[in-house]
Amino acid sequence: MLKGIIFDLDGILIDSEPIAYSILQEMVSAYGGYISLDDYTVNYLGRTVAMGLSTIKSVFNTPETEEELMEIYLRKEQEKLIEGVPLRPGVKELLVYVKTCGYKTIVASSSIRERAENILKSYDILKYFDDMVFGCEVPKGKPHPDIFLKACEKLGIQPHEAIVIEDSEAGIEASYSANITTICIPDMKYPDKHYKNMVCYLFDSLFDVMRLLEEYGQMQM
Repeated sequence: MLKGIIFDLDGILIDSEPIAYSILQEMVSAYGGYISLDDYTVNYLGRTVAMGLSTIKSVFNTPETEEELMEIYLRKEQEKLIEGVPLRPGVKELLVYVKTCGYKTIVASSSIRERAENILKSYDILKYFDDMVFGCEVPKGKPHPDIFLKACEKLGIQPHEAIVIEDSEAGIEASYSANITTICIPDMKYPDKHYKNMVCYLFDSLFDVMRLLEEYGQMQM
């Protein structure tokens, strides 16, 4: 029986992945580097910022420490966030629906808590979540299953009682490894066949998720 829904943040609730990509691109361009879209989706998308900056440090041999790179990244991101990060279509409608149905909800993100809370508060949707869990709270981030298992623990449910809504291949692998039903709504990259086989549902938008839950609810009546 479905009891809880686990939402990724970037690429699912907010349309922020293009922003992250542009920031990393700006950073490596200072060293004459370039990150292709394919490279970004494979090696950065869905992972923590710290993991991405560690990759940049290694690949481009930057003179800054990873801590200094983080300061640069957060400063650039803050500048862009002031301009606003749009919600993905269907977010508010789905959140209202799942809470009306009594499902437990949680955000499981590789992001940073303060950033996530500020963005969700700005759209007045933080109130729809029972809890949040972030990459810094678990031993290993996505694509490892730790963050989703922690999300289930926080909600007080078992993995088979949850679904995960993800966009990235790293998130898909993490959810699959946690033995949680996975819904993928692709953002910057359509999942390769290997990851597509890990997904139970592949949808175009969050409105499709709402229709699925409506059908599920009718089956339980």
